[in-house]
Amino acid sequence: MCLDLDRVEAINDSFGHHVGEAVLSAVGQTMQRECPDTAHDTALAGRLGSEELALFLFDAEISSAIDFAEHMRKTIKGRTLPDSPDIIFTVGFGVAKWRPDMTAKTWMAAAAPVRYHAKEDGRNCLVREGMTEYDDPRNSAQGGRAFADR
Repeated sequence: MCLDLDRVEAINDSFGHHVGEAVLSAVGQTMQRECPDTAHDTALAGRLGSEELALFLFDAEISSAIDFAEHMRKTIKGRTLPDSPDIIFTVGFGVAKWRPDMTAKTWMAAAAPVRYHAKEDGRNCLVREGMTEYDDPRNSAQGGRAFADR
């Protein structure tokens, strides 16, 4: 799954890049803390770009990855930094299934549009690869703007 910190540019512009970095660090720490114990040996997390993070859950079914992403979205929603309670942040998730024929590069090519879709759908939401608007992301026969509560 890929995730973007919502409106990080506004945080950087208003409070400085060091605060944006602190927010990204807080999100990363939350992901690490909340990652299921069973996934710690088969998960890999990393920063992809300025406000982009990825979490690979190699042994997870897509439904488990979606459930975890939704748990993370709710956990992070409205979180603040201890020294800056006026900075509230959210994240958007794009979940794409890893297939055996994929490389990291081809997975990123599949996941990036899904993450962008989450941004375009108003942020603070979860979108699954192949979704169409208003579908439930857990239904593999469907593929939208699911789990968004604004």
